[in-house]
Amino acid sequence: MIPDIISTFSANVRAVEKLVDFDRELLGIIIERLTDLSRRLKEKQKIDNPQLNGASLLEFIGTIKTNDALRIRYQVIFNQAVVLLVSHFASCLGDLFRYGISQRLATDPGSSLLDEEIKLTFGDLRELNWNLRDAAPDLLIAKKDFTFQDMGSTHRAFREYLGVSMERDRGVNNVIATQACRHVIVHVGAKVTDKMMNQVSAATPRDIKPKLKVGEILQFSPEEIALIAENMRQYVAVLGERVQRALLVTTSEAR
Repeated sequence: MIPDIISTFSANVRAVEKLVDFDRELLGIIIERLTDLSRRLKEKQKIDNPQLNGASLLEFIGTIKTNDALRIRYQVIFNQAVVLLVSHFASCLGDLFRYGISQRLATDPGSSLLDEEIKLTFGDLRELNWNLRDAAPDLLIAKKDFTFQDMGSTHRAFREYLGVSMERDRGVNNVIATQACRHVIVHVGAKVTDKMMNQVSAATPRDIKPKLKVGEILQFSPEEIALIAENMRQYVAVLGERVQRALLVTTSEAR
C-alpha cells in the first residue's frame, strides 16, 4: 500500500512537471510537424517559395522556441504549479498517515492509540455509514487538528502516533517556504505578508525564496519548481520507508 501511495504521488508530480514545460513541448510538436510538411511541399509539390512551403513560418516559430518567447506569457502557470505540488504533497502525507494509523489499530493490540477518546454523535456515525474502522484515521486527524500542509503539524502527527521522526534539513526548509508561498498565492494574489515572513523566518538555510520582503509579488521559476518537486520526492520516499519499518516493528512485537 505504501508503494502505491508514493507511486501515485510521483505520477502527480510528473504531471505538474509536464505542465510547467507544456509551452516548450507544444512548440516542439508544432516544429516537428511543420518541418515534415515543409519537406513534403518542397519534394513532392516542388514549391520553393518559403512563404508558401512553410519554411518562413517554421523559421518564425523556431525563433520563438529558441528565445523562449512564450515564457513570459506562460509564467502565470508556474505559481499554479506550486499550488498543485503542495496539494499533492499534502494528500500523499495524509494517505501515508491514514495507512499507518489503520495498520497500527489493526495489528497492535497494545497501541496507545486504543486509549484515544473520540466524541461522536449518532448523526456522526450515520454520516460514516456506521463504519468506524475506515473512518478512524480521519477521526484522529480531526480531533488533533492535524494539517499536512504544515510541516510542524506533519512531523508531530507521525512522531506522536506512528513513532516516526523526520529531520529538519534544507529540503524540509524548502518545503516549509513553499507551503507558506502557496498560501499567499491562493489567498492574497501571491503578495508576501508579515504573517508569511514569520512562518518562514526559522526555515533556514533554504534555497527556495531565501530573501523575501513584505509586499513583493512572488513569481516562481521552472528551476525552483524542479527543486521543490525533488525535495518532496525525497521526503516522501524516506517517510514511506520509515513508516513501513515502524509498522513492521510493531507487528513483530505484537506476535
